[in-house]
Amino acid sequence: MTMSDTCAIPLTYRGVLIHRGVGISGESYAKTWTLRLANDVWTLTDHKGDEIHSFTQKDLHRKVAFPGFARGYPDLYLVGLGPQVHCFEPEQEVLDALKHYVEQSEVANAPQLARWHRVVGVGFVGLGVLCLAGCVAVLSWALRSADVSGFLRLNVTLVLIVPGSVGGGYFMLVGVRDFLRANHFARLAAARGRLDS
Repeated sequence: MTMSDTCAIPLTYRGVLIHRGVGISGESYAKTWTLRLANDVWTLTDHKGDEIHSFTQKDLHRKVAFPGFARGYPDLYLVGLGPQVHCFEPEQEVLDALKHYVEQSEVANAPQLARWHRVVGVGFVGLGVLCLAGCVAVLSWALRSADVSGFLRLNVTLVLIVPGSVGGGYFMLVGVRDFLRANHFARLAAARGRLDS
């Protein structure tokens, strides 16, 4: 199938994402919505056939959030379509069909995604280094402060070092994950460049 061909993916609607979960509407819950591709443009239509939003194939990777993109989000989500995040049942055939097109969208945007993940990785690693440096500074203060009571030193040290080291380690891991993603997209961009030449 080429990108100019028509593709229609039926989606089982759940509702819109709200701060406490999914806001289910009796009128549209479990109704079939359609995500249709024609001439490099995706169009989302509701169960009545009304157009909700449209976007290009190149932007698809920014619009689809697959189940498990974050803890506690088990559904398929379409984001960036206005103020609401639309939730759909995570049916396997739908996920498989969308993954194919999302991967094509990522390949088309691989150089930009590589740069973005590299910048995000540097930011998170920087935060991790700052947290760990703060832990070292607090530990150094605790070891050198003879004029402060041992109880105060122990409490301040525990209160600052434990969350600081956990937070620093977490930020470092997130940064490394983004560096790995940046490398993945850089390889995709290089492979695409070889194919284009």
